[in-house]
Amino acid sequence: MMKIFLEQKRSLMKDFPNIDFETNPKDDFVNIVTKSSLESLLGKVTDAKDEKGNDIKIVPGKILIDMIEKKGLESPPVNIDVHEENNSVLYSHKTKNCQQEKGL
Repeated sequence: MMKIFLEQKRSLMKDFPNIDFETNPKDDFVNIVTKSSLESLLGKVTDAKDEKGNDIKIVPGKILIDMIEKKGLESPPVNIDVHEENNSVLYSHKTKNCQQEKGL
């Protein structure tokens, strides 16, 4: 039984850098879900229709940031670049240099 556990743990450690022999199963689960599901969700753009039937793009990461700002919390310092050709999103960190160049 222990041998199977160690083999599984080693296998997970190859794909998930936050998993090691010291992490517990609950933390491992959170790391796996965060890495695989969250990246998949935040990296997508979904086609939809608005209430008038117009085509729109839904960007979950943008919705999340808008919700954070609406609650009066500080939003993460990221730029969101939507690539409509392949329905993907690129997030980049806003640096002080970029903010100064844009006059922010």
